Parts: sequence; C-alpha cells; structure tokens
Amino acid sequence: AARFPSIADPAASPAVPESPAEASIPRFREALSSLKPAPPGTEPAALAAMTLYALHKGLGMERAAWGEVDERTGQLHIRLALGDVRPGLRGYRMPLDDRHLFVLLLQKTRCVFATGERRERLVSLLDAQGRSTIGANDFVAMSLVFPGRPRVLFLADHPRSGQAIDEKMLPAFRAACIAFARCAASAPNR
Repeated sequence: AARFPSIADPAASPAVPESPAEASIPRFREALSSLKPAPPGTEPAALAAMTLYALHKGLGMERAAWGEVDERTGQLHIRLALGDVRPGLRGYRMPLDDRHLFVLLLQKTRCVFATGERRERLVSLLDAQGRSTIGANDFVAMSLVFPGRPRVLFLADHPRSGQAIDEKMLPAFRAACIAFARCAASAPNR
C-alpha cells in the first residue's frame, strides 16, 4: 500500500527557504555557471551581460547594471542594464571629478550594501542625477579595479517593489562580480 506522508512527517516535507534570497540561490548558481567556462578572449561587455543575467534572473534582482570608467573622458558610463531600467540609468554618465559615492568606490575594489541608515548616508554621497537614478531603494554596488583594465562598477536593486535586499544576497552578488573579474582578467586588453 502506498504511504502518503503526513504533514507532521518532517522528512516528507520539502525544506522551506528562510528568505527569497535563499530560494533564488539555485537559479543564481545555474546562471553564474555561464561565466565559468567563458572562452579566452571573450569581450568584457559579453562577460558583463552574463553577470547581469545571473544577478537579474538568477538572484532575482529587479535591476542590475554594469558600467566602465572611460579614462579619456574621466566619466563612469553605465553601458549595460537589465530589468526595470528607469530613464537615466542606461547610458548614464557621471563625471569622476567630484567627490561622490562612485568616485570613492572606484578608488579600489570594494562592495557596499546600502540599506537602512547606511543607505541614507551613502545616497547623500551621490550627485543629484545619481540620487534620482537610484531612487529610494536599498542597493548593492561593487567596484572592480585591476591593473591595465578599465575600472568597472556593478549595481543592483529592487526599484519596482521597493523590496529590501536580503543580506544573504550580498555574498552571491560579490561572487558574481568576482567571477566577472576573473574572466575579464583573461580577456584581451582594449
């Protein structure tokens, strides 16, 4: 006779994730795996697109963006964005001559998690265009600085729902950015 599990049988119940972040981790890992076998010589923009896909579809971030510093113009230029892209994000250019959050980030490789009081302090370091582009949401950003390559910035948030970014997403966000950096290090220098 077939045995049907009872509600009280913990072995029969699937594990319930503690948070949306944990529920999205398997999808994230699957999407991130596309970065690992990237063939040598893959362009940084293609690697960034795969990274943004991992953040957006895999990790569930509503919006993810990638930008490079154009050393000739001295500007951070958001080149790719996925998800809820508000006017002003894709193609966003920010001069790096003023002292604001992205200038500080791009001095070395680092990651910031902007939520709660920390978010208010970090947003106050943005210029007016940056504040309107970010909006009133928590966000996570990571800069990558490595010798002989353009400095880059990844940014992700939940602008539509205003959902807080779960702290459990931060290691996954960092992992995606580090995977990009490892792959980009083997890409041809432009």
